[in-house]
Amino acid sequence: MKILNALGVVYQSTTQYDKSLEYYFECLEISRNNDLKDYVQTAIGNIGEIFLELGRYREALDLFLQEEKLLEPEENLEEISNNSQSLGVVFGKLGNDEKALFYLNRGLKLAVEINNKIGESYCLIQLGILYRKLSQYDEAENCFINGLNISRGISLKKAEVECLTNLAYLFSDRKLFDKALEYHNQALELSSEVHYRLFTADNYYAVSENI
Repeated sequence: MKILNALGVVYQSTTQYDKSLEYYFECLEISRNNDLKDYVQTAIGNIGEIFLELGRYREALDLFLQEEKLLEPEENLEEISNNSQSLGVVFGKLGNDEKALFYLNRGLKLAVEINNKIGESYCLIQLGILYRKLSQYDEAENCFINGLNISRGISLKKAEVECLTNLAYLFSDRKLFDKALEYHNQALELSSEVHYRLFTADNYYAVSENI
């Protein structure tokens, strides 16, 4: 199971989603047939994450809810926190902001409780994105700033890029264009340094539009 899961992770990291899904589904089938509950939960969560990345939100939601039921009796707080974040993101994508806020706040609370700084940082980013969508700009800025400080504290460069980029767009919403450009430039420099191509392109376009 470990090998199948590891192969799925490798292909997922290189966005070869079809190959990754092959390994995850094989892992899921074998795990179910042998009543390996931990691997069933892991496979379901991994498949859900790929469906989320592919925009297959209803399928992702179904899988994350299955994962939630499997996690409830286990009391694995880190896994419950990660699952809550995933549910929060997918509910947000589906327009259910109330449930998105509930799950993201639960994920954040658990991450803080167990001192999971990576989980805390990414929950704050997702909460900030949701608050920005709801035009609750003060709350959004607070989330992004806190996420930025945590990311810098643990050298989590990609999360730092995401915080800087989201702050730039937030300041643009507030018509603070000089400040927005400052953050886009910081995000562009760092994303280029760590080869975070999606955000490099995003910030390059934003900066070029303002030159």
